[in-house]
Amino acid sequence: MRMLINKRIQILLSTVIIMVFVIWVFDSVMIDKEWRLYMPELKEIGKKEKSENVVAMTPLNYKDDTKKEIMKYYWTSLHTTLANYPSLPTLHERNTLYHYVISSASLFPCGDCSIVSQKLMRKYPPQIGSRKSALTWGCKIHRKFNEEFNLTVPTCDDIAASYIIGSGDSKEVTNQNENERFMDYTIQEHGPDKSG
Repeated sequence: MRMLINKRIQILLSTVIIMVFVIWVFDSVMIDKEWRLYMPELKEIGKKEKSENVVAMTPLNYKDDTKKEIMKYYWTSLHTTLANYPSLPTLHERNTLYHYVISSASLFPCGDCSIVSQKLMRKYPPQIGSRKSALTWGCKIHRKFNEEFNLTVPTCDDIAASYIIGSGDSKEVTNQNENERFMDYTIQEHGPDKSG
């Protein structure tokens, strides 16, 4: 009996020591920056967090008329995308929109506009949880952008109606699919119902 208890204590003690070691290593990797050398993906995250640099991939100097046209089409494209975004997006759709918005700021076809957009998006990250939050965010970022360039600031009144694409029929189909979308969203967010 005594040997059995000693054996169990040895196994328990060994397990605790191994778990403490694993936790210590994991904690070190997450906290100590030197450990990130052994995990390149963590090393990259550290760089991204510290990097304040923004890069314009497009020319910096345009005539004012050309710049205004570029801005107009950029914002029309962005607002149209946000206005037609699902009201209950899946995780994949959220991820897609997030990367689209961030990439579009980097690729803004006007260099100084790109720099301002990237800085604003770092300060005010895209809100992608729903169509309403995306539209509100898009209007806010557009307003901040226009303030930077001393342009007229757009109003956010009924912005969705201005940019929705499609006829009444397409809106009906969207409404019919909302229940199915809600079910997919619920399962994806909370997992399937296993209660019964």
